[in-house]
Amino acid sequence: MDSVSGVRDKKCLEVGTGSGMVACLLAKSGNVVTATDIEKDAVSCARKNAKLNGVAVKFKQADMFEGIKGKFDVILFNPPYLPTEEEDRVKGPLNKALDGGADGLAVTRQFLRTAPQFLAPDGEIFVIISSLSPPDAIERVLSGFEHEVVGRCKHFFEEIRCYRLNTWEGT
Repeated sequence: MDSVSGVRDKKCLEVGTGSGMVACLLAKSGNVVTATDIEKDAVSCARKNAKLNGVAVKFKQADMFEGIKGKFDVILFNPPYLPTEEEDRVKGPLNKALDGGADGLAVTRQFLRTAPQFLAPDGEIFVIISSLSPPDAIERVLSGFEHEVVGRCKHFFEEIRCYRLNTWEGT
């Protein structure tokens, strides 16, 4: 959260908004915010949270960038990042929030293939990645981007990292 709290006066897109709290924080900081989530209930919850926080956020039920137009200065994504085998999957919509595929990066790969198309010149992407993903797989998924870790949160079984990405020329 600290990594994005300094973002001000930008056009922002949060993909996979969930409860909408990051979108609300961005809106409170003077940003113009659009946020998407694939789950109808998440979008409903996010709208309620924006109203409770007295901020304007454009929420849209969509699968990642579906129906999104324009370019954004900042794009954020907290993907399903847990490495998940078939036996690890949970029933119901919660699985979409947790299941990152065998190496935890399946959804991140899909996101990063499309995100640069929506990024304004000199824009930044923030994405969450777990230390449970293999380091070589993380490097491969981030290849093509200048990147740095701008936030860390340690738990007893993993470290969650927030990466800031800038696209290279031609990506």
